[in-house]
Amino acid sequence: NKNFQPRRPSWSARCFGFAKCMIKTLIFDIGKVVMTTDFPTLYSNFAKRVGLEPEIVSTYHKQNIDAIMLGQIDLAKFWTDMISFGANLHINMQQVWIEEGLKNRTTNHELLTAINNWRGKYLVGTLTNVSQTRVLLDEQNNLYSNFDFCLLSCREHLQKPDPKFYQLALKVGGSLPEQAIFIDDKKNSSQQREI
Repeated sequence: NKNFQPRRPSWSARCFGFAKCMIKTLIFDIGKVVMTTDFPTLYSNFAKRVGLEPEIVSTYHKQNIDAIMLGQIDLAKFWTDMISFGANLHINMQQVWIEEGLKNRTTNHELLTAINNWRGKYLVGTLTNVSQTRVLLDEQNNLYSNFDFCLLSCREHLQKPDPKFYQLALKVGGSLPEQAIFIDDKKNSSQQREI
């Protein structure tokens, strides 16, 4: 058939069996992959404990999500903004955030075990869109110690799906695009990117 066009296999199939295409780096998202946080419940419980209406915290996050993820709203600004909305000045908001956050998250222990088993065979990192308030929770769980490198949007001032964020991960991971696998819960973040 003259019109027959063979389907181009995925990059993983193209690389199968060729040493030059061997996988060197595994890169994981955190949210809903390694750790799942029930943010609506966290926002609501935090708000109630610091004397705010739950909608205030939820709306604040929705309206400022990009600034939060890019680190333009740091912890000091977040706490100051909560006070400006009427939060109780005599409550340690950071401690309340940590307590409520830790109660409302679930760790994928099976995946963490696998990640730790893969370290040494591969360079294993994380590339994740994350707020400084979630970093507080991740650090309480000692989550980042499971990775060889961590690229956090609020610290790098980049976020998925910006190709520069993926390029940074490849640079830190010392890999070519075909030598890295990225695992994410969102299809648009994990599809092959032009980088």
